[in-house]
Amino acid sequence: MGFLPLVLVGQTTRTNTTSGSLWFDDGAGWSAGVPTPTSNVIFNNGTEATINKAQSATVANFIANNNVTLNINLGGLLTVNGGFVTDNGSTINVYGNLLLNGDLVVNNNLTLFVSGTFTINGGVDFGNNGNLTITNTGLLTISGDVTATNNTNLVVNGLITIGGNIAVGNGSTISGTGSLTYGGTCTDGNSNFCETSLLPISLLYFKGENKNNAIRLFWSTASEINFDHFNLERSPNGNDFNSIANINGHGTSHEKRDYTFDDNFPLIGKNYYRLTSVDFDNYKETFNVIVLDYSGEKEFQVSPNPSDGRTITLNFNFDSKEGQVVIYDNMASIVDTFQVNETDQVSFTNTLKDGIYFAKYSSPSFTKAIRFLVKQ
Repeated sequence: MGFLPLVLVGQTTRTNTTSGSLWFDDGAGWSAGVPTPTSNVIFNNGTEATINKAQSATVANFIANNNVTLNINLGGLLTVNGGFVTDNGSTINVYGNLLLNGDLVVNNNLTLFVSGTFTINGGVDFGNNGNLTITNTGLLTISGDVTATNNTNLVVNGLITIGGNIAVGNGSTISGTGSLTYGGTCTDGNSNFCETSLLPISLLYFKGENKNNAIRLFWSTASEINFDHFNLERSPNGNDFNSIANINGHGTSHEKRDYTFDDNFPLIGKNYYRLTSVDFDNYKETFNVIVLDYSGEKEFQVSPNPSDGRTITLNFNFDSKEGQVVIYDNMASIVDTFQVNETDQVSFTNTLKDGIYFAKYSSPSFTKAIRFLVKQ
């Protein structure tokens, strides 16, 4: 595709304004009043403007020259019906929504932060020294093609979805902790741009909530590449983690995927959870820890059930070290006794025969009996 130069007629130009000024300022910072949907906007020489929550603006074309900053706050919207050109170290912060119905042209270093949505219904052209650093927890979607010159450096720390082709020149690089997907082809001159593997998972969020007598964990991915499974771990202190579940992934996916898991035996007090993604090549990435408080009732369980008659594991959702566990057969005769200590797995003095047994935990503050089956 070709990228046509902008033709500006009847410009509304913003120059020499105070840093941090608002977009809607009764026209004080604008040479011809606040822009209208037919206005062509030019920012020059360190200009900064902000569209706040519940505000929306529409312009025809937008040119950002010489270290300018555009902020779109959460709940705000800017629609550009034509083209968007950035030059000389500009910065765009999209906490809300930015809709571009034309092409984006990047000259001389653009820093882009997206925690909301940035939708480009055209293509992207990296012009002179078009370096782009993208950090996003939101979504950047490009419907058209992406073209770049030699030595283009693209840093992706979030998710970029490209509907068309990618063509970069010699010596171009891509790096970061995010993922880039495209629907067409990728050509890269003599560089390794197209072969560079970004991380297999773009995690949108990881959260949890109390749900009846459990903690429900839920998370979503924006894309998955060569992805096998998640390992979900829990810790009572934020340092010592144990795996509580493996959840299968979707291989390679370029659409949003949702996951949930119910921890039906959470610890009383603080529960620390973390996710580790594992791809088919055993590459692993561990994400940030989340913490949830649980104030349910004390519980005692044994596993596995059925047991092989040689060992069982004692499971508690509280500090249990002040108590003991007595094993009874179905005639109420004592067959073994254990003092609860640092080791949750215990071995029976003599291998138990097949049948029904009871494990009774007793302490000054809590007593409970669990029935379990021995089957060899």
